[in-house]
Amino acid sequence: MLKHASKSSETAPAPTRAVQHPLQNAWMFWYNKVNRSNAYEADLVKIHIVKTVEEFWAVFDMIKHPAELEFMAEVSLFKMGIDPKWEDPINHDGGRWVFEVENYYLDHEDVYLSLVFFISFFYHTFLRTFILF
Repeated sequence: MLKHASKSSETAPAPTRAVQHPLQNAWMFWYNKVNRSNAYEADLVKIHIVKTVEEFWAVFDMIKHPAELEFMAEVSLFKMGIDPKWEDPINHDGGRWVFEVENYYLDHEDVYLSLVFFISFFYHTFLRTFILF
């Protein structure tokens, strides 16, 4: 899920900028391998909490390229305190946005540009969660 990290030490680097730009809310990156033979919760892994713009990009840059993720793997981002499951009361009437790309379009710059477009387009919308890839 993260580049150059072993399963026992998967942490994102601390941003080195002196000036931090806090987000309105803390967010949690999650990883799900999607193994249909296991219970959904069994495959969920917390990657990292982000509280600043700099932390967000540090973690985002450490996430494996979509072509390097395992088949059916999901990386998601949820507001802190909201679990990535339908049983969470906040998600009860919610939906899901999925960013899917064909293998031949898997370019990190394209993912970055699509993410920037997505964030800017929905900036003023009440956004609870979204799936990155």
